[in-house]
Amino acid sequence: MLPRPANYSSKYRRRNPLRNLNFNLALLQLFYLTISPRRFYRQLYYHKQTTNKWSRSDPTISIIVAGFLFISALGWSLSFKLGFSGWLKLGIKMLLIDYLAVAVLFSTLFWLLANKVLVHSPYSQSSIPSARVEWAYAFDVHTNGYFPIILLLYLLQLFLWPLLTRQEWICTFIGNTIYLVSFLHYIHITYLGYAALPFVIKSELLLTSAPLILIVYLVTLIGFNVPKATLEWYFNTSI
Repeated sequence: MLPRPANYSSKYRRRNPLRNLNFNLALLQLFYLTISPRRFYRQLYYHKQTTNKWSRSDPTISIIVAGFLFISALGWSLSFKLGFSGWLKLGIKMLLIDYLAVAVLFSTLFWLLANKVLVHSPYSQSSIPSARVEWAYAFDVHTNGYFPIILLLYLLQLFLWPLLTRQEWICTFIGNTIYLVSFLHYIHITYLGYAALPFVIKSELLLTSAPLILIVYLVTLIGFNVPKATLEWYFNTSI
């Protein structure tokens, strides 16, 4: 057998991006992201030192998110008897619209906001790439915040929706609280994501939406069942 060139391994990895995917590490990161997001973002500095960028080097977490979405789509399609084609359509809808389209929109908005408002003024006009928020990093932050939403609204709600959509007030309270927790978790993780950047000094502005969400939540407790209204709108059916 002919000997392989010394740089064969690195070239092979560049040509085969699947070899660079580390699912074990990504799952561990998602675990810490869920239970201790501050610990998750503490590793960001070391990532910057080794890769010279703030954004992730591989799409493993996004692939896992897509997998979770298709798993949840399978469960919802069974619950609403959508069939195989309905499952595929629902999974594609969750991936392309719920995740990617919303991610592009929110990432762009936060990216613009961060570089225009949140970045310290000497850096805001800087041409140094490391002194500006990368769009890819904004996408990563959104994905980080979206994962707990998947766990709560796509998976946990899947098992509880027959209970959460009942007319009793306690069901409304539990269901609306799950939505509140998921949205507040997204805001918190988003805040931590931008606060982890050393040149961002006004990240606390991202927390201003939390009181508004809390007020809306309290108003809905008067008698508006958020899970019921959301599922009826999302699946275009009556529950």
